Amino acid sequence: MSILQSTEKMDLAYSVLKQYSLDSQHYLSFKKESTFFFGERVRGMISYELAGKKVMSIGDPVCKSEDLENFTIEYLNFCERMGWKPVFNSVSIHMIKILKKHKFSVLKYGEEAILNLSEYTLDGASKSSLRRNVSKVDKRGVWLKEYCPQVERDHAS
Repeated sequence: MSILQSTEKMDLAYSVLKQYSLDSQHYLSFKKESTFFFGERVRGMISYELAGKKVMSIGDPVCKSEDLENFTIEYLNFCERMGWKPVFNSVSIHMIKILKKHKFSVLKYGEEAILNLSEYTLDGASKSSLRRNVSKVDKRGVWLKEYCPQVERDHAS
């Protein structure tokens, strides 16, 4: 792939993300410290940060699900050529299978909480302490507002 300027890389990364990403973690990729790897044979993107000879990425690689293994192999080959040891953080079970196949160690340290907000409620005894805390926050003048960028984007934030 041709050498892209910083803004072009961000734009390309964002377009790949919008097209293929299903992972909420991917939006953490857009920091000024991040560097992007783009596939040559597979359309995809991995955001990473280099720390010494270790290269850290978050979430699964961003590509078509059927291209996940081939794109991962392309990235692993890139890391090997650079002399880097890749570290994958917060990946799916699909990515874990690929990583194990390529002799990576896997450590589970948590799970992403996923709530169906249309069915979630604060009713019931088990949620009483949460309701109390919400009430305390309200009394201190803190308010919560849902941000819907597709409806109205706040460019100042």
